[in-house]
Parts: sequence; C-alpha cells; structure tokens
Amino acid sequence: PSSIACTSSSPLILAAAPLMDLAFTPTYRDAAPAFQLIAGITALRVAEYGLILRAGGDTRSLWSSSLVLLGCNAVLVPPLVLLHGAEGAALGILLANLLAWLFILRRSGRLLATPLATVFPWRLYATTALVCAASGLAVDLIARRALPQGTSTLVELALRCGGFAAGYLAGAAALRL
Repeated sequence: PSSIACTSSSPLILAAAPLMDLAFTPTYRDAAPAFQLIAGITALRVAEYGLILRAGGDTRSLWSSSLVLLGCNAVLVPPLVLLHGAEGAALGILLANLLAWLFILRRSGRLLATPLATVFPWRLYATTALVCAASGLAVDLIARRALPQGTSTLVELALRCGGFAAGYLAGAAALRL
C-alpha cells in the first residue's frame, strides 16, 4: 500500500503545471504549487485505519481524529494564509492531515498494543517516498532545462509521467521494493 500511495501522488505533484494547463488554461499555472501540496495528502492515504478502530470498538478515536484534523486546520491555515497566500493554505491543510494521520496511527497502535514505530511500515514507506522524490526531482530538473519554451502541454505531461515511471521503476528495482 505504501508504494501505491507514494507512486499515485508523485505524478500529480510532478505534472501539476501541465495539468493546470489542460484542466483550465495556462493562466492557472501559478496555482500549481498549491495543487502540489494538496496532492501530497494522497501520499498519506496509505490505508483506511478507521476500519481498525471500528473493528476494535474505538469509535471515540474516529471522532477525536476528526476533531484533531479540524483543530489543526483552524490553527495552522489562517497564519499560513497570511504568510504565503494559497500555498500557505495548502501547506496548512497538508500539515493538519499529517498530524491527524499520526494521531490515528497512534490510536491504532494503542488498540493493537504495538508502538507507533511498528504500527506502520515506516522503512518501506520512507524508501518508496525517497525513490519517488528522487525520480520526480530528476525529471523536473531535466524538464525545466531540456524542454524548449512552447512545448506542447500533452508532450510535456507525457515526458514527465514517462520519465517519472522509468525513474521510479529503476529505483524500485535497484532497491528491491
């Protein structure tokens, strides 16, 4: 599941600018950084941990995790919006989701009588995320320098996604993910 979460969000993050062009118009390309941050939330959607809590009868933690998410958004988003505008809002939402995810993992660990360090496959998740990040950064650097101005949006999108897939598969094979 961690491979799916990281690899599904990475192309969205990597191809945000051309996706903005396709979905809207090139004038919306400036919204790409906010979209990239929001797309990062999908990397946290590794599994439905609410099922574990429901199966264990801990529905109170489900309510609590919703309150953690709501509270973190209320605390983090306004100041980040003041500091960084739309990107700040997206960053605040991403951080709030991260904190709520950690909260629910901790509650799941408590229910399963296992520490946070073992309730989730952290090493596999981190390795997969690093391979995704390395592939995405390499493709982004190459695309920014090698693609000529005026390259078709579809061509850019295909090259970015194809390059990411090739880089990820090579890295995953090298590390035996």
